[in-house]
Amino acid sequence: MDNSIVQVSSSKFRVPHVLQQDSFDCGIACVCMVLRGLGFVEVDLRELNKQVAVSSIWTIDLAFLFRYYVPDLDFTYYTSYAGVRTQYRDNEFYRSTFDEDERRVNRLFPKAKNNNVNVVQMVLPLEDFKRFLFNSKFAIIALVNSRLLKCQLCQTKQLCCFSLCNSFDYILDKLRGCNYAGHFIVLIGFDPNTDCLIYRDPGITERYCMVSMNDFELARRSYGTDEDCIVIRMQSQE
Repeated sequence: MDNSIVQVSSSKFRVPHVLQQDSFDCGIACVCMVLRGLGFVEVDLRELNKQVAVSSIWTIDLAFLFRYYVPDLDFTYYTSYAGVRTQYRDNEFYRSTFDEDERRVNRLFPKAKNNNVNVVQMVLPLEDFKRFLFNSKFAIIALVNSRLLKCQLCQTKQLCCFSLCNSFDYILDKLRGCNYAGHFIVLIGFDPNTDCLIYRDPGITERYCMVSMNDFELARRSYGTDEDCIVIRMQSQE
């Protein structure tokens, strides 16, 4: 990989890096990154966590959080399933809070339209990720399986690619047979020279990462993600 391409690509993005505080607030950290990129420079994780008021964060929570802070923000939440799949009850990652999450999240989806939260039930094609991210006018928060997310920069630098969402507790879960660890990242660009997506990972200290389209597809299509993503316009149309 050409490191000069990486340096040029990363310098133009307005979404700053924010490190999550715990293993459960990666989604909140992603919202914080985007809000700061939109000019809300004083917003912090403590404030956002207080506003959400739950520790088990689902993508719909992030969508409502955006609408609360920016009433006129142009964004769309894409998902393959508008609600909570009952099959996840047996998934180790969701099991401890599943019943409470199911009731709360399934109440939020019917409220989305009346709260101007645009939810589209479809899997966003990979080509649309490239199209949205190439011109740097959009950011995309994506839910991925962090155990399948392979940053090419981290591998080149021989850094540990495990985020806070792959903490010791989650590794123990893996030993019990759980191979899914849900994790939110912020996609900020696309490099056509390497066919890689550039993203901020709130779970590691590296300021940006790069993942191949194939590896990203495996991570975002993993069982447990519902292919969730939120596409946010960062700049007004010219």
